[in-house]
Amino acid sequence: MGQRIVLFYVALFAGIWLLSLFPRSTVTRMAFSWFGPIPEEGESFAKYQLRWAFYSIDWLGQIFCLLLLFYLASYFYPGIEQNQGFLVFAAFALPIGSGMALLAAVTFLIKAAKARYLGPNPLYGRQS
Repeated sequence: MGQRIVLFYVALFAGIWLLSLFPRSTVTRMAFSWFGPIPEEGESFAKYQLRWAFYSIDWLGQIFCLLLLFYLASYFYPGIEQNQGFLVFAAFALPIGSGMALLAAVTFLIKAAKARYLGPNPLYGRQS
């Protein structure tokens, strides 16, 4: 059992290392897309928070698409909703994930509005 765990971690780190060799490839960007946006040179804090809000809304859309697929599967295959794996994703994980994505989007929008209208709204990458 211990050998399988070690083999898993060796394969995991080798895969991450291999992906890091090609940072602009489509596969690497898909694998690391959950990291979120990175602040750009000269970008204001409010704009950066707004990009985070759109990133969260994007995740919310992806979760809604998955929920739609699960409910379509339950429509076309009526017995599938009794499957434990289906229930874990469709009735538990995806609704919690959508709530977290919505909460994150609202919070980032509030932070962006606060920084823009009330301040402070520093710029990234510039020394004062």
